[in-house]
Amino acid sequence: MARDAAKPTLPDAPLPRAAGENLAAGWRGRALAGSAGLIAARLPRSLGYWLADRLGDLWYHRAPRQRAAVLANLRRVLPAVLPTPLAMTARRVFRHSARNFYELARVQRLSLAA
Repeated sequence: MARDAAKPTLPDAPLPRAAGENLAAGWRGRALAGSAGLIAARLPRSLGYWLADRLGDLWYHRAPRQRAAVLANLRRVLPAVLPTPLAMTARRVFRHSARNFYELARVQRLSLAA
């Protein structure tokens, strides 16, 4: 029991998901990634980044577990930052991640000549 008491805990740490939920999410994610790759390769880059930013904003607002994890991590590395700038930074983390997904979806469909 003493070993468990020594484990550090984060107040806003996300809860683990059930195994079945992870499997279903994986299949949905693969289908979404395949479709996104087809679309992303055909979009102009500026439009793709704009859409990725909007999806990152949506992701920030609709994913409380992930948002809590990002905020907890940011609080650890930026302890002196006030809550509002910290939330703005967390939102930029989600936008950056969405842009990364866009680029990954886009690059798999590009030809070597491009």
